[in-house]
Amino acid sequence: MDCENGGLYGKTSAYYATVEQQGRLSLHLHGLVWIEGALSPQEIRDRLVNYDTVFETQLVRYIESCCQGEFMTGSFQSVVEKFEKPNVTEHNNVDPTLTLLVPPPNPCRVEPINDVLCQCENCCDLRNWKQAFQDTVDNILLNSNMHGCMNKYGDCTARFPREIHPETSVDHTDGRINLKKREPMMNTFTVVLTYLLRCNTDVTCILTGTAVKALVAYITDYISKSGLTTHHVFKAAYDVLLK
Repeated sequence: MDCENGGLYGKTSAYYATVEQQGRLSLHLHGLVWIEGALSPQEIRDRLVNYDTVFETQLVRYIESCCQGEFMTGSFQSVVEKFEKPNVTEHNNVDPTLTLLVPPPNPCRVEPINDVLCQCENCCDLRNWKQAFQDTVDNILLNSNMHGCMNKYGDCTARFPREIHPETSVDHTDGRINLKKREPMMNTFTVVLTYLLRCNTDVTCILTGTAVKALVAYITDYISKSGLTTHHVFKAAYDVLLK
């Protein structure tokens, strides 16, 4: 988060994270990142309401690079069919949440001419890696990010399904941004983070004053909780292993 090049979301001015133990004794992390130089929600709203089209285009491009709510290679049904086929390739047939990531190959240093794809070994390896990267992310999402936690009344405890939006849109009457989201049962995520952590993640841009206030209350609640001691962490891990 604090690297010279800015990290996944930009240059970080501050961050906070805390570990929570769920009812089933598994541990998960809640984190909050403040981006250096970010405008306040009111400043963002004012510029969107006033039809600042250049700013709007740049903001939408940034948000879509941080969060998305659909698979990389197709619809839910097509992804399910891909990974349920008996003749899937080896990298598709292994549970990616139980494997280490594969780093990208070295890029080619030759500049493309007239948009013609370079056919050198490095470029071919990189194209194959990108395809495997997308398949791996989709496989992780299918196994980790799709919600189906219904209670006895048939309601999802995590408030799914969520509203879908075929494309990102901006309501210029109040500055509200409806992020592109094509899967109603999937929470939003960051592609690279999913590939790195190989588990369920939920990434959201906080863009409204109401959301900021709710988040402050939410984070404050976690800050005020007593932290997990080392023996509690190991006790939780021990209890999970016994199940």
